[in-house]
Amino acid sequence: MTHGTAIVEHALWLQQNRQVQYGSRFLVEGEPGSELEMSMMTGSGLRSEVCNWIASYITNPTKVMAAGSKPIATKQIEGMPGGALLVTAKMLHDHWEAYCDGAPPIGAIEKALGGVSERTKHDGRWYRLVNMQRVIYWAVRNGHAASEGDMTAALARLEIRLAR
Repeated sequence: MTHGTAIVEHALWLQQNRQVQYGSRFLVEGEPGSELEMSMMTGSGLRSEVCNWIASYITNPTKVMAAGSKPIATKQIEGMPGGALLVTAKMLHDHWEAYCDGAPPIGAIEKALGGVSERTKHDGRWYRLVNMQRVIYWAVRNGHAASEGDMTAALARLEIRLAR
């Protein structure tokens, strides 16, 4: 391979040797739930702090519930078998100090929630549906929980079962 043709030769090699799964991304589609995807979505910055807050709430919800507020944890949300944890950036902000220090602005929390949840409407209001797989991944990887089973048991106490 010569210096001037390296990219072309590599592209031809990829064409002959790599099976491509086409999707909405140009060239290579990521694999949902992969170690890389989970790490990128939860691993650093405010997203990691948001995961910490959510994991702390899951394992010890009384700190927030004692203040008279709670995220919605229910089994009755249509299309979400096993239950769901719905939160808002304002709710996390208002109760940030229960589990973390120094509450960031609501807008920053909302942006960070984008990596660990998706927007959904419930009873006419917008919430963030928490991706439990990402939070559990974060909790186990960062020593917040010893195992996925520990987090699953804590979720069960909130009447949330992970869909398998």
